[in-house]
Amino acid sequence: MKNNYWECYERMIDSSGNIIGFLDKRTGEITNVDNTLCPEGTRHYTPAQQEEFKKQKEREIKSKLWRNTNKKHTHISADYRYNNISPESIGRLMFLSTFLGYEDNFLMISQKAKMSKKDLIKVMKLPTTTFYRFFNEVKDKYIITDNSGCLRLREDYFHKGNFTVKEKGKRWQSLYKDTIQMLYYKTPIHQHRYIGYIFSLLPYVNIEYNIVCKNPEEKQLDKIDFLTINELCEKIGYSKEHRNKLKDNLKQLVFDVDGRKETFCSFVLNNSTNISDARIYINPRILYIGHRAEEVQILGKFCEI
Repeated sequence: MKNNYWECYERMIDSSGNIIGFLDKRTGEITNVDNTLCPEGTRHYTPAQQEEFKKQKEREIKSKLWRNTNKKHTHISADYRYNNISPESIGRLMFLSTFLGYEDNFLMISQKAKMSKKDLIKVMKLPTTTFYRFFNEVKDKYIITDNSGCLRLREDYFHKGNFTVKEKGKRWQSLYKDTIQMLYYKTPIHQHRYIGYIFSLLPYVNIEYNIVCKNPEEKQLDKIDFLTINELCEKIGYSKEHRNKLKDNLKQLVFDVDGRKETFCSFVLNNSTNISDARIYINPRILYIGHRAEEVQILGKFCEI
C-alpha cells in the first residue's frame, strides 16, 4: 500500500544528490522541500499527508470556534407557533432558554448545577402569583421536571449544542444569551407580552433578508411576499385596532449594539401614509440566521437611535 502510494510521486534531485522536491505524476504539481538533518527514527510525511494534517488542523480550529460561539447562543425552533400559551409566557420561555446546558437541555443555575423550581423563581424575578401562573401554563408542555426535581426544556423547541441529522433538517433561530437576558431584565413585567410578540414574529422572518413576510424561506428578494402590520396582527392574535400600540411598544425595545442604541425592528411605508400598510424588518445586528450577514447589515443603520 505504501509503495503504491509513492509510485504517484517522482523525486526531484539536484546535482549534489539532494532531494529538492516531489513531482505528482497525476497532477503535474511540484512540491518543494527543505533539506534538514533529522534524528534517527524521525517520521516522514508525504506532501498529501501534510496537506491532510493542515486541513485537519483547520477543521479543529473551526470546530473549537463554533463550540465557543455556540455556548453563547440558544437555538429555538423558528417554525413552531406557540399558540397554546400567552405572549408573556412565550417571552419568559425564551428567556429561560438562555440557561440551557450544553446538549442536555437541562436548565443550569451555574456551569455544573442544574436548576430547580426554587432557582427558577430567583432568576425570573417575578411576583409569586405571576410566577406560578406562568409555571402552571408551561409545565409538561415546555418545561419538564425530572425525578430529582431538576428542570429541562423540551428538545423539540429548544436546543443548545451540536445538531443531530434530524435537528439539522429543522429551521432554528439563534438567540444571543446576553441580548435576551438584557431584554428580559430591562423590560417591565407588565410588558413581557411584547417580548413574546417578538418571538411570535420568528416563523415569519425571512431567513436571508430579515423581512417579515409570508414566505420566510424564499431566497430571491423580488419574490418575497411582505406581511403588513395589519396582517401580522392577525397572525399573532393581536387586535388590529391596537396596531399603533404594538408598533410603538416594539419600537421601544432598544438594545446596546457595539456601543450604539438600536431598536429591534423598523417599520417602512412605501407609497402610503396608512400605518396599516407598514412593512416590517428585523434588525440583523440583533437577530439573524441567514447567510448574507454582510449584505443585510445596512438594515441595522435604519434602527439606530
